[in-house]
Amino acid sequence: MKEIIAFLYANPIGCLATVDDDGRPHVRPWKFMFEQDGKLWFHTSNSKEVYYQLQ
Repeated sequence: MKEIIAFLYANPIGCLATVDDDGRPHVRPWKFMFEQDGKLWFHTSNSKEVYYQLQ
């Protein structure tokens, strides 16, 4: 896990892929925020489509 966290801090921008209600893929840039207690934290607003797609 330490290697993954070090990689994410060194390369915080990546891509996140989700699928919409019609089954179409959406790929967007995504930024790693931080690690706490062995959990990786990312951020988005609950008013965005990606929030609903992740649920």
